[in-house]
Amino acid sequence: MIPYEAYQNLFEKYKINAWHTIEQAWKEKHRFYHNEEHLAFLLNKIQLSPWSEAEKEILYLVAFFHDIVYKPKGQDNEEKSAQLFEELC
Repeated sequence: MIPYEAYQNLFEKYKINAWHTIEQAWKEKHRFYHNEEHLAFLLNKIQLSPWSEAEKEILYLVAFFHDIVYKPKGQDNEEKSAQLFEELC
């Protein structure tokens, strides 16, 4: 659904060398709302936005990493997502 490899240059620009990890996380079967459909919606909205390319790059990263760690009953998904972002950079 999402061409993750199309964002490889963006990930590499920010020293994120594990785009396969990002893809695997978003394809987890237990995701209900924060799933690939939701991510595709966000990426499309960003792409169509009037913001500069530099602003879009930051928003793409925010979209990919918001709740990348998703446990349905987890109370710390956002915190763990931020930690994963820091680990991958």
